[in-house]
Amino acid sequence: MSNNVSVQTILILSANPRGTSWLEGLSEEVREIDEGLRRANKREQFKLQMKLAVRTEDFYRALLDYQPQIVHFCGHGSGENGIVLEDDMGQPVLLRADELAGLFKEFATKGVECVVLNACYSEVQANAISEYVNYVIGMHQSIGDRAAKNFAVTFYDAIGSGESIKDAFNLARNRLIDLRENEAPILKINPSIINKDNLEDISLIELNKLIEPRYQILGKLIKSSIAPVYKAYDRTLERDVAIKVLNREDLQADFDESLRKAVQISDEANFITIYDAYLDTKPHYCILQFIDGETIRQTLTDKGKLPFNVVSKLILKIGDALVRARELKNIYGNIKPSTIMLLCKDNEYEPFISPLDLCKDFSPNRILEELDRKSKSYGKQSILEDLAYLLPENFSKVAIDSSTPDQSDQYSLGLLAYELLTGELPPTLKDIKDLKRNGNKAFKSLISITDKCHGCPTIFEKAILKMTSRDPANRYETLQDALNIIRGVSVYLNTAKESYARCTSDADFDKKFFKTFYHKFLTQFCPHAAQKFLSLEAQGRWNHQHQQLKEAIVLLFAYYEHIERFPKENEQEEPNVLSRIAEMHSHTKHDIPKNLYTDFVNALINTVIEFDPLCQENDDYKELIGKAWQKVLAPGVEYMKSKY
Repeated sequence: MSNNVSVQTILILSANPRGTSWLEGLSEEVREIDEGLRRANKREQFKLQMKLAVRTEDFYRALLDYQPQIVHFCGHGSGENGIVLEDDMGQPVLLRADELAGLFKEFATKGVECVVLNACYSEVQANAISEYVNYVIGMHQSIGDRAAKNFAVTFYDAIGSGESIKDAFNLARNRLIDLRENEAPILKINPSIINKDNLEDISLIELNKLIEPRYQILGKLIKSSIAPVYKAYDRTLERDVAIKVLNREDLQADFDESLRKAVQISDEANFITIYDAYLDTKPHYCILQFIDGETIRQTLTDKGKLPFNVVSKLILKIGDALVRARELKNIYGNIKPSTIMLLCKDNEYEPFISPLDLCKDFSPNRILEELDRKSKSYGKQSILEDLAYLLPENFSKVAIDSSTPDQSDQYSLGLLAYELLTGELPPTLKDIKDLKRNGNKAFKSLISITDKCHGCPTIFEKAILKMTSRDPANRYETLQDALNIIRGVSVYLNTAKESYARCTSDADFDKKFFKTFYHKFLTQFCPHAAQKFLSLEAQGRWNHQHQQLKEAIVLLFAYYEHIERFPKENEQEEPNVLSRIAEMHSHTKHDIPKNLYTDFVNALINTVIEFDPLCQENDDYKELIGKAWQKVLAPGVEYMKSKY
């Protein structure tokens, strides 16, 4: 067998426990399948593995050990009760439909393409498994041993000759006409690949034949009605790759043109690299860099939403990549969670954008047609993300659209930021009917982010709301302008400032806040420091101390902002307010030890958390507030300690 040919593994599992009717043709069925494959035209493409008298644990282990593309079970079925396996004593035990489906859900992504349940009354199990596996064959009624054997042998003879799974099934079923049992076998096809509304599909086995000998499919990465993505192995360069396959012949010209444009930017940072393209095959496909991560959509499904500091970094990286694409004269506009991969390394996310934008030049009517087609074929849920990320300017009824590609990028990027922060699809459109009826007037502006994400600074929210204005004229002039605003947002400083502002909004702030702080500081956190403040017992002196503390907080904020903006100039040698405070605190004046600063900061943070109303509403927010204040106060405190 040539090492350059993709080999498909067929795993045969059988069970005939004690107490069940003896399947006379079982061993003969397995032997004839083996012999048929050995003499087949494509025999070098198939390898047969067998596991007899299987128990439940054997079922799982065999799938794990052999990593098959086709799994064939021959034995007994018991309708809704399940298929019959053996226990350790050889007695019958049932494996239910939901258990089988759960098992194959895990292995469908590892390459299982087809499951054959050659057992009576196995339709229930076939239905359950087909939710995850592309092709499942079962029996919706009783089938005789001879018919079951003839069906299986004919099916694999056809597969070995290069026939598709659907054609092999039809040939095998026709073989049973003389036995009057041709109505027993049924073929269940996963809804995601059913040929609905002229959508085409290609099986993993067929795809492997197309791309060999260099590549071998390892499994499906991303489902899509237009161009699904598969993981494959490049035997020549010995690396994993991704393969994007066009499912629609009517979109070949669009696919080819989008590839031509994509290669201009695919080598840029944060874009997925295109290695090669095959446009003279059927179907057309391209070879892409494999990213060992998951899409933003998958991440949001798992985590719900992401912290602000993570989101701001992602938005800047994606935005910078779009700016570079514009500089290369590439008009890219396909920013949404399902088109961006995330690679997590050292607890940091690195985004990788798909450079292909197949529908970029579609007219409004064609966009609506594609949405209708997808909705009818796969349900309304399948188009929710597409609807949420449509551009209002594409549906403007004004003859001249004054928007720029930069402003369109802002809109998509702003929507992405909204969803990353809130974990919710942007509520920009009601439904497709409203869009058809009202055009761009159907789009709704975003209202608030901070209501759903307390860690989002107000300045960042304002930037996102401006970027996602329905009218492009109300957005920033350029994407770079928007990114400059976002880049200037200090998550810790803005969080601390906004928290402090909420504390000061209390009418009795001066009286309550500082009294509470000094009480905590001198009784809970640092009782031995009380001696240092005995001279402040007079009410007037305490008021003076409160005023000094207010000024100190503002100064510490200012110092943090200074070193963030001018990190190379953070050493200030000339006397300033903070250095004078340090001098006052040092042993030459009040003799306040340096270690008191730690208790001072902790008492201040504890007081802020007590007075900030958002901390009372959300326990998770307390941690964010504490971290922000700690980060912001630390540089100034360290600076003062250095000036002792």
